[in-house]
Formats: sequence, structure tokens, C-alpha cells
Amino acid sequence: MFTETLAMPLAIAFSPTGEYLASGDLNSEVRLWRVEDGENVLVGKGHGGWVWSIAFSPDGKWLASGSEDRTVKLWDLNTGSCYKTLEGHPSPIWCVAFSPDGQLLASSSEDWTVKLWNVHTGHCLTTLKGHQNWVRSVAFCPASPVTGRGATLASAGDDKTIKLWDLKTGRCYRTLSGHGDRVWAIAFSPNGQFLASGSSDQTVRIWHIKTGECLRIMQGHASWVRSIAFSADGQSVISGSEDRTIRLWDWQTGTCRQILSGHTSWVRSVAIHPNTSSIASGSGDHTIKLWDGDGHCCRTLTGFTNRVWAIAPLSHGKSPDSQLASSHDDHCIRLWNLRTGQCEQTLRGHTNAVCTLAVSPTASLLASGSADCTIKLWNEQGHCLATMRDHLSRVWSVAFSPDGEWLASSSDDQTVKLWQVATRRCYQTLRGHTSWVCAVAFSPVSSPRAEMLLASGGYDQQVKLWNGMTGECLQTLEGHTNWVWTVAFSPDGQTLASGSGDHTIKLWHVETGACHKTLQGHSSRIWAIAFSPNGQWLASASTDQTVRLWEVKTGNCFQILRGHTNVVTSVVFSSDGYVVSSSQDETMKLWDVQTGDCLNTLKADRPYEGMNITGTTGLTEAQKTSLRALGAIDD
Repeated sequence: MFTETLAMPLAIAFSPTGEYLASGDLNSEVRLWRVEDGENVLVGKGHGGWVWSIAFSPDGKWLASGSEDRTVKLWDLNTGSCYKTLEGHPSPIWCVAFSPDGQLLASSSEDWTVKLWNVHTGHCLTTLKGHQNWVRSVAFCPASPVTGRGATLASAGDDKTIKLWDLKTGRCYRTLSGHGDRVWAIAFSPNGQFLASGSSDQTVRIWHIKTGECLRIMQGHASWVRSIAFSADGQSVISGSEDRTIRLWDWQTGTCRQILSGHTSWVRSVAIHPNTSSIASGSGDHTIKLWDGDGHCCRTLTGFTNRVWAIAPLSHGKSPDSQLASSHDDHCIRLWNLRTGQCEQTLRGHTNAVCTLAVSPTASLLASGSADCTIKLWNEQGHCLATMRDHLSRVWSVAFSPDGEWLASSSDDQTVKLWQVATRRCYQTLRGHTSWVCAVAFSPVSSPRAEMLLASGGYDQQVKLWNGMTGECLQTLEGHTNWVWTVAFSPDGQTLASGSGDHTIKLWHVETGACHKTLQGHSSRIWAIAFSPNGQWLASASTDQTVRLWEVKTGNCFQILRGHTNVVTSVVFSSDGYVVSSSQDETMKLWDVQTGDCLNTLKADRPYEGMNITGTTGLTEAQKTSLRALGAIDD
């Protein structure tokens, strides 16, 4: 059984001595692991969003974490408490880094800036402006001690550039250009003379700091390079990629010396042990792996997490026994009775988180898409009828056509695929998005523009309209300033709604492509939207932990549903006329539309549900915290 919870790790880092490994995760938590035995010795709670980055102070006493909630937190590792919260960025924070002397902290954000903070006072000393898009990574040059506000800082982001800053003047003195796509990660060599960068263009580049020259372009990864690190001796570069591998490069020759395989999802973060050749990697498969100097995986840190990614009503017509399907991080799909609140069946077969669900018009088939890159079709008895495998990466969204004969799917592999349900074969691959395709939806009615009209939304901030039969992109709708997570057609097919990371929902005329209304009110990303069956209302789910109900005609928000304690990932209208939402707090809630009251909360049992650990000896506080999170009772 599991002895701890562990959400998807988004960031990892070794302590300066290598004794500990820290992780920041999708569950808004910071964790500290003892490397020797893999024991979780600290759990830091307090962030209100995903923890994208963590960094140890040079003396190992403090840990900094940067989060989706737009804050940086400084943690005292002796007590495990947060002793300071740094606020100032108006957008999510992607990276944090300590200066070599530990006096300064840098943070980079989606607000296109880098901020420098005084670690002791928590005051923001300066804001570095110059990037023309999100800033994904930041790193201090270790070549010389930082005194006051001197030395060099590097930053990189979605504008495809790396900038070098003179911290004495606060000015960018050099811009390194050459990558063909966003730059996710940068790292200085130990002597500070070189910089490594990893990009969505699938390459690793080595730059000479003094001249700005690109010395080496290393190719081999089959997808985005999300993380990068130099070895302690500066001779090797390690990269982690969406292609699920870690590569070890001899950067002076540009050759790949070794490929580490074992993760079953993208590698988000890599770290090098400061005193050995050991490597740590964090992945979308919800594990952290430790690799020895020979490239063998010597330990895997894993745990239980059961966030709900998607929900879908299973019944048509009003029924007191309406069923709901839910998809989870634990690779399962659960079928619920909304009247009793009981889970009636669990469907197993996927080998990674199940990200999306769709029900056929007759409710005879359920489709599921997963981070294991597959789509599965299930019948009413819960038997898996088929597994479709053409996608090369995570499947984010699936949708049935109005007649139930076709299934559309979208993926991290930048494509939309159209499947013939009867044959389970891929009929058409729609290409045009330049990044992850997060959402896909069919128009419920025929359109003069296309007999089978589809909409898709992606990480490239675009909404696209497609002719499903020909594969032609009919129109690209632009206006969002952040990724588009969700799209939905109104029941009459005349309006398309899109929800975005820019905190807004846009309503578009399908025939003209014009945006006729922008709904504002959420304070964070929009994850899901759904029209009511009569088309009068729109429900939206957000990272701000709320569901909002809008009047489509006026654009007014008439109800805010509060009660979830984490990101709200999905929202639907049930056949009974209620609203149902799901969240990363592992619950689903049934809401009364008119009153805003929560009528019921559904939650799957956890591994230690109801176990009483009162008086149990030999457990650390971190272990007790994890056991409580897994359902144990401690009176």
C-alpha cells in the first residue's frame, strides 16, 4: 500500500549537500525527501496553486517555491514553516533562483518580468523588463560572488530568447537568439562561462557567456526539452523532455552519451546531485526517479493521488438515478449514482491519469483519453471495447459527433484526430496548432461552413474551426492572450465559447468568427465551460477554486459557487438541471443553480480511509500528514 501522497512533481532540486531532495507539485505542496532512504520528512502546505519551481538557498537552510498562485514562499527547513510570502507578480510564477551568496532571490513570471527580492526583508528590489512574453526560467551566474545588486542573471521564455542582465544597472546587456520556439529552461555551468538552454524546438543549446555565441546545438529529443542541468564537474549536460526520456550529453562534442528511459509520461524536471553523478527526475507519471551514475534507476518515489480531471453525465432525460462518470489521477474511471452519492463501478485499464471523458449521444459508449497517450471506448457494462493508440502524447480532450459515428481527440502532440467509431480507426489528422491542443468540440448542428464542424483550442492561444470531413482549417479565432483550455458550442450551434488562461471566456459568432462578448470575473485560469441544455446559461470552472454561472444573453454572472479547495477542473449540467463540478481537491460537488447551494459532495475512498492512527508510535510528522491525507483518522 501507499505510505504517502504524491501529486505530479513539477519541480525538483537537491539540497547543497545532497542529503535531501525537494519537490513542488500539482497539489500545491512542497515536499522534502531524505535521499538515503527516500523518506518524506517534510510537507509544506500554503500555496493556493501548482508549485512550478523550487530552489534551496546556498547554505541549505531555506527553500523557495514559486507558484501558480502568483506568490513566492520562503520555507524554514528546520521547522517546516513558511516564514515569508513574497507578493508582487500579477501572474503565475514559473521559476525561482537564489543568488550565490543567498542574499537575493529572483522570480520569473507570466507577466513578462523578472523580479529581484531581498531574502531577509522580502522587499522587491527591482523588476527587470524586456521579455516580450512569459518568462519560464531564471538563473544566477555562479562565476563571482554577488555583492549588493551586481553580477549576472540570465532569463528565458516564450519569446524564444535568453537575456543576460547586469544586476548593478538592472539592464539587459545581451540577448541570445537562435531557438525556434519557447525556451523552457536554462542553467549555468559551474564556472559560469557557459549556459545551457532547452526549448520546445526539441534542441539543447550551449552558449558562451562572454561572446554570446551559440557553441553547440544538440539534437535527439523527439519532443519539447523541459528541463536542463550541468553536471557538478561541468563536463556533461542533462536534459529532460516531453518524450519521456532523460539524455546525458557531452556538450563539448555534442554527442549523446546515454538515454535514461523508464518514465511513462513527460519529464518535467531534472536535478544533479552536487557530490555524485546521481540524477533525479520528476515526471507526469507522478513519480520521482533517482538514477545512479551508470544510468540505472535505483529508487522510485511514488504515492497516491486521486484528483478528478473530468466528469460527464451518463443519463439522458430527467431521472432521479442520474449517473455521472469521473476520471482520476489514479488511472481509474468511476461511475456514480448522483441520488445516493455512491460509486457504483470502477473502470480500470489506463496506465496513467485519465484526463478527459465523453459520452455518446445515446449514452451507449463512454470515451476516455489519458496521459498514457491512448483513447479507450467502454460500453454500458463498463467493458473496454477498444484502445486507440495513434496519438504520440497526452490526450487532453475527446468529443463525440452529434450522430455518434465520429470521435474527435486532441493531444499534446499538436494534433486533432478524427476517429470512425464503428471501425475504431483514425480517419483524419488535423494539423495547424503550433503547441498542445487542449480542447476539442463538435458543433451540435450542421453548418453552412461544414457538414461536420469542429472547434479546437490550444496552448498557442488560438481557437480553430475545422471541416471534419476534409480536414480543412476554416478559420482561426484570435483574441485570447493565454492558452485556451476549453471550448464549447451552444445547443443551437450559433455560438462558440472558449475559456482561457487569461482568466476570460469569449463568445464567438460561429458564422462570422467575430467575438461578440468577453466574460470577465474569474481571478485565474479557466479550465472548463459548459452550456446549459436550453442555452441560456454558461458554467465555468477555474483555478480560483470557484464555479461561475453566466447569463449568455447579457454576459452577467448571476451565481458564484464556492466550496472547492483546489483547482476546479471540470463542470457539466446534469440531466436533472443541476450543475456538477470536479476538482483537484479530489471531490465532485452537486449544486443548485438557483440558490448556489452545494447539495452533495462525492469523493472516492482513499487507501487508508477510516484507519485510526491515534497513539501510533514510530511515525514522523510528515508520515502522519500523509496518512491523514490518505484517509486515516488521528483523534
